[in-house]
Amino acid sequence: MKNLVIYTWQSTLDTLIRVGAEKLTEKVGSIAEETPDTIKIKTRSGKLRPIKEVLREIAHSGLDRDHNLRLDEDNSECADWLRKLLSQLDEFPKVNRIGGNPAISALRIARLAGHSEGPIPWAAYVGLMSTSVHEYIEQADSTPELRRVFDPHHSIRVNEYPTTIALESERHKLILAYGPGRSPTLLRDANQGFSPLIDKLRARIGGIPGRAVLGMNAPRPLEVGEQLINELRSELPELALFVATSSLRHGNELDTKNVREIAEGILRHAQILSFNEQELHDVHTAVVGNGGFRDISLARKLQELPFEAITVVHSAFGAMMKLGTDPETIINSTSFSGDPSGFLAGCLQRAVDGAAYAIDSVANVGRTANEAMVRVYSESIRHRCEEQFAAVMLNTIERLPGGIIAAQSPLVAKPLSALTGVGAIFDGLLLANLMRD
Repeated sequence: MKNLVIYTWQSTLDTLIRVGAEKLTEKVGSIAEETPDTIKIKTRSGKLRPIKEVLREIAHSGLDRDHNLRLDEDNSECADWLRKLLSQLDEFPKVNRIGGNPAISALRIARLAGHSEGPIPWAAYVGLMSTSVHEYIEQADSTPELRRVFDPHHSIRVNEYPTTIALESERHKLILAYGPGRSPTLLRDANQGFSPLIDKLRARIGGIPGRAVLGMNAPRPLEVGEQLINELRSELPELALFVATSSLRHGNELDTKNVREIAEGILRHAQILSFNEQELHDVHTAVVGNGGFRDISLARKLQELPFEAITVVHSAFGAMMKLGTDPETIINSTSFSGDPSGFLAGCLQRAVDGAAYAIDSVANVGRTANEAMVRVYSESIRHRCEEQFAAVMLNTIERLPGGIIAAQSPLVAKPLSALTGVGAIFDGLLLANLMRD
């Protein structure tokens, strides 16, 4: 038996730049003053705002949280501005790698398996492949995992160069994303709907001896996401669906009506759901609280979510899992049937520890570690985030509610939020372990 995990729908080529917190604030200020007013970002409500204003605010207050700024796709000046910006950041070390949460997750599973034919499932990416990603994969020195996961024959080519620059400080990151080539609308044919993607998924699934699960971030715009989910459920009913959310807010504002629509149109169809701590607060507020925030712990909010899915919430200090109905329809490991609680607790802990290893290692070792390396790292942990976990997940004095499985993060020099893509790394590790033989 061998299972398959497929991720869809977007991939990018990202540039990661490590900058100290003090230098980053100073650099953002100088960038702001040199940025023309015509360079704008698109808020989640669809409105445009000059990026100069946002950068000035960050320079004034400091990078006190993560910022993900989406540049206006309809303005070709933005691409030129990003290229110029890269040249202005030559003083800092840069790393290019495959990005986009689905692509990061798929590649993490492949690297976890390494070169062995062990219990880790096969991993694949089936979705949009921009010209920049294709060129990166075709390089003579690209890794076997890259070429195996991102097979161009199983993807839909788009002649675009989506760009993401991530400026990382010790605790937070500033992400500048230019989007052409990423939208799920590019997967949709005017006459055939999502048939081209579904045909490629069907071809990739064909012949596998085990089960298949499809992972994605909740696709936007909502009407496109709903159509995609509906066609997948109709055409590939045997395919389990893993959905991870990304920020559900418009800036700092929570549109509860929109979140309820996302929950109804997309989240309720998933067999596995993944949230970070803010997203769980927001979904609970919109769906359970009907727009009213309730001051109860994340553990209780996880318990109260109405989704019939394996549901996970992850933070810098650990993760929790609630088991949905009929998990046997997704998980077919003999270890699960023999010891369900032990199997799930082990899956969650290995995902938490593997994500921490990506932060806690040097020279990218943890980000590319195979299963044996993650296990050795996990077994070497002496101290975990017990107090922080209790404060964030349990409001300090509360006990873990019945039916909830928990895993605490190792204490590391930097919190997990410091690494671009760490949520996607966690998601990939979680699915790799849940779907293991």
